[in-house]
Amino acid sequence: MNTYQVDEIIPFSEDIQMSFYKILRALGNINCNYLSYTVEDRDLKKRTSFFSHLEWNKLFKDNNFRDSCQLSELCQDQGTATIIWNALSHNTRSNKMVMDARYDHDIANGITLSYQYENLYEMIAFGSRTNNPKFVSHDFQRNIELINQSLLDLRALSRLVF
Repeated sequence: MNTYQVDEIIPFSEDIQMSFYKILRALGNINCNYLSYTVEDRDLKKRTSFFSHLEWNKLFKDNNFRDSCQLSELCQDQGTATIIWNALSHNTRSNKMVMDARYDHDIANGITLSYQYENLYEMIAFGSRTNNPKFVSHDFQRNIELINQSLLDLRALSRLVF
């Protein structure tokens, strides 16, 4: 796995977080109930992130799940990637533990996108509920215009931080 060191984690302001929730509400129309967004400026060695599920975010950070998260590992290794969660076979017990913890928080059936461009790296996860196994093949793919607009909106918000 690529190990990239970040010197500073910058929180999004409350106003920007409210804008994230507005994006999530729009995504709710396509059964997306979970959104996370991370962007890193690799030149400045700074990162900022947003998780729509606060309890999951706390668990993720408190347990250092980023170090065991297969989604993070694959995205970091590939730079630009599209990962459908249900297509993963968990390589390690700790990978499985992280995905099981997501599932326990009713976050499942998602897709993670990552992009590397210039000095910026971003990772976006869209998830649905455990009872919606066709989220990616049905809801996500049939609403690509909304997804693309959400990506543009997320990028605009991240530019307010860096």
